Amino acid sequence: MKYNQLVNVGENFQYSVNLQFDINNISKIKEYIPTKDGCEILKFYFNSVINSKNRATTLIGPYGKGKSHLLLVLITLLENYSEEDKDDIDNFIEKVRVVDEELYELINKVRSDKIRLMPVIINSNYDDLNQAFLLALTEALERENFNDI
Repeated sequence: MKYNQLVNVGENFQYSVNLQFDINNISKIKEYIPTKDGCEILKFYFNSVINSKNRATTLIGPYGKGKSHLLLVLITLLENYSEEDKDDIDNFIEKVRVVDEELYELINKVRSDKIRLMPVIINSNYDDLNQAFLLALTEALERENFNDI
């Protein structure tokens, strides 16, 4: 028997994550596999959200390590996601519980306290940082239906 008859790669695992294009794509959250290292990073970010300090950080790692995917998970858990995505979010959080009970508790605290953040994703294709930030802010406000601000 050949390996390809026993094991195959899911189609969803072949594509990289792009924060700008994959935001609100719940299938990317379902694909994320929580690991100890990933949970440690998420714990850091959730603690900073709860304590309202140390919010400015830099996440550095080699290409393909999963930085964008991890941040997409974080963004999704901090956003006001739709009711239709609630079951998928709950399933993901249960996966986290198996790996890290403390992170599980932090996520539930953020959810029960209804702490929400609006992600502003800056595209690096602009030479002028002010222009890039203003465009990203406009896109974020439109995405969250705050067009009149």
